[in-house]
Amino acid sequence: MERGTEIRAGLVVLTALVLLAALLWVVVGPIGRMQTYEFTVVFPRVEGLSRGGPVRLAGVEVGEVASLGPVGEAGVEVQVRVREGTVIRRAYQFELARGALIGEPYIEISPTAPGEGGNPVGDGDVVHGSVRPTAEDLLTAGVGLLAQLEEVAGELVEVVGQPELRETVIRVLEDVGTVSAELAA
Repeated sequence: MERGTEIRAGLVVLTALVLLAALLWVVVGPIGRMQTYEFTVVFPRVEGLSRGGPVRLAGVEVGEVASLGPVGEAGVEVQVRVREGTVIRRAYQFELARGALIGEPYIEISPTAPGEGGNPVGDGDVVHGSVRPTAEDLLTAGVGLLAQLEEVAGELVEVVGQPELRETVIRVLEDVGTVSAELAA
């Protein structure tokens, strides 16, 4: 093959690729870009949440975590990127949640009652979120509650075990029974 033919063939292939890229740009939009807006959610902590993590509105994925970073003692700022046209209101609940028992963390945005929720969150706004209790949190709270119940039960056994108190309780119950019988008659 001669050199001129090779150059023409290369130009034809290059022109075809440029035309294909231009067509994709017009039809689909810039590759990797969707129309979005960003706002910040401040959480007390974000165990395991990372850049690219999902953001869901009523269980439907509407965006992703763009970045995160500490905010002194206030907690962690999470920059959220959401698809343009997704209406998120300031009074909605913003929670850090986990799927199932050991699932990956994500941000769940829950709407309030229809017609409520206040003004929409806009590009650059800041809202505050909370962290849903994990199974570990519930287990720790349950162990603490069990310890308190054991302490109360021990104190009750100690109080009821006193002979004078037991006799007083029996007399009070007998008196209540007598008064009830008289009222019924």
